[in-house]
Amino acid sequence: MRALGVFSAFLLLFAHAANAGNGDSSKWLFSVSANYGTWDTADLDSDGRQTISFAQLAYDTQRWGASVSGAYASTSYKPSFADERFEVNTLTDTDISTYYNMKAGKLTIRGGLDLRLPSGKSSYSESELGKIITDDLSQDLMLINSYGSGTNVTPNVMLVYKFTKLTMGLGAKYDFRGKYDYSADTADDDLDPGDSLLAALNGVYALSKSNFLLFTFTYSHSEKDKSNGEDIFRVGDVYTGEFRILKQFGPSLTLLVSASYKSQEKNELLGENNTLSGELANSNNNTVEFYLNTNYRLCKQVTLNGLVGYKKVGANGYNDGDSLYDAGRDKVYVEPGISWYFSNKMYVTGKVRYSNVNDKKDASSEKDAQYDVVNVDLSFVRSF
Repeated sequence: MRALGVFSAFLLLFAHAANAGNGDSSKWLFSVSANYGTWDTADLDSDGRQTISFAQLAYDTQRWGASVSGAYASTSYKPSFADERFEVNTLTDTDISTYYNMKAGKLTIRGGLDLRLPSGKSSYSESELGKIITDDLSQDLMLINSYGSGTNVTPNVMLVYKFTKLTMGLGAKYDFRGKYDYSADTADDDLDPGDSLLAALNGVYALSKSNFLLFTFTYSHSEKDKSNGEDIFRVGDVYTGEFRILKQFGPSLTLLVSASYKSQEKNELLGENNTLSGELANSNNNTVEFYLNTNYRLCKQVTLNGLVGYKKVGANGYNDGDSLYDAGRDKVYVEPGISWYFSNKMYVTGKVRYSNVNDKKDASSEKDAQYDVVNVDLSFVRSF
């Protein structure tokens, strides 16, 4: 809810830049959302819930724009490895985004500067740290897993060129990440996370007037994390690819089919002489995901939405029995929704997502566990 994924964020930048210059009218947009999520499993002593309130205010002229957004999260869960619940009620960090478009013939250049300001909780007691789920399974159980960090400054740029049937976009952003104190009980242990670079190649190819092929490839690289000026860790480079086919069946029905893949290289860990070196095997997982999304305009005021998908996270490179072994998981999800338009400037959306996650036995889970995850989301959008 709070932050778009890499693919979605760059696809929105790409689409917006490609259409820049078509109008010079100003537009304010205000949106608020509320999300309630809950999960549990009968196989382990574990359950959780999370409530999120999100708000955004944006000003958009197509030539330039700015937005500010933030959220409040209330999270409570019982991890299988701890006797007590993890509880946090906090604002998240505040995001401020700006952009400017320049157009020269078929080429659009979009430059932007994003800020993330530390308004959320980033420091935890030793007791709290011992109850936090660090396994990336948490990404399939909760929408928000990180609530705060240091001040982040992110310049970004995207070039978009329109050919006859093909529109291409090439973009990059560099995230200057500020340090913060993640452990409230330990002095002089501020974490200075490594800066990161993300590059993306986007494309939209018009197969016909009503059929489109969309694709995105991304690469991300992070510098070394530090503490007290000493290197402590570096996350492996990440590669992703996604293909989408969009088909329109007349003015009322739209179908979108997506297939994506994610791969990550080895992390670098502290070794002999306190220097970083590649881990013995790859502790990161490869991921493949498929989904189908439909939108049906029932009438002028009402649009029905439907989403069904499958995600598979493969086992990592360590052997079964190793303390770093992750056996992976499977996830199946379905999400019906509805949008009600009061006018072309005001609408509400509601959706319910049910996910079934099968997390396999490994170093983080004493046995196979089936998780039932439910998310209910309600949003209000008003432009003026």
